[in-house]
Amino acid sequence: MTEAEAAALVRGLYEGKLLVHGEVFNLGPFPGPVSLPGRASPVNATIPCADGGHATFEGVATAEIHAGQVTAEASGSLAARNCAFHSDGLGIVVDSDGLAQSIRITWVSDSILLEAQSSGRLGWTVGRRVGRCELANKVMGHISLDAVWGGAAPVAQVSGTVCGRKINREFHLVTES
Repeated sequence: MTEAEAAALVRGLYEGKLLVHGEVFNLGPFPGPVSLPGRASPVNATIPCADGGHATFEGVATAEIHAGQVTAEASGSLAARNCAFHSDGLGIVVDSDGLAQSIRITWVSDSILLEAQSSGRLGWTVGRRVGRCELANKVMGHISLDAVWGGAAPVAQVSGTVCGRKINREFHLVTES
């Protein structure tokens, strides 16, 4: 996988809302209502891909409210089936039997702290090129709800590796209404 293809893959996976997805916690589009799971609730969310196919997250989510702070966590696996999308001018299709996912969202007053990790093997197709590779990423984001309600797109930082290429870039979280 080339550097440009790896960058497009990362952008498509994250800005395409597959590896950090509000559906896991029913966050919906920003700004919007938040519905947190109860203690140790099973989660099974199917996420459609932009150009066909889908991804399914299966795992467990928990939520805790303590001293004015809400913490929600989910862990599980994301399986992609013929998940197609366009990114940076490239058509990409991704398949995976299960990328390990862990997501932690902490909501304090007027801000949200997002921490997520993704790892595992995935298959990819870009044009006529195909391959399989490892992915290991960490996502961090500090989101001001005042800024989001004012119209600013929430941003997070992703770092790690994809297909042997180091990545470190910003991406926009779910913003459509």
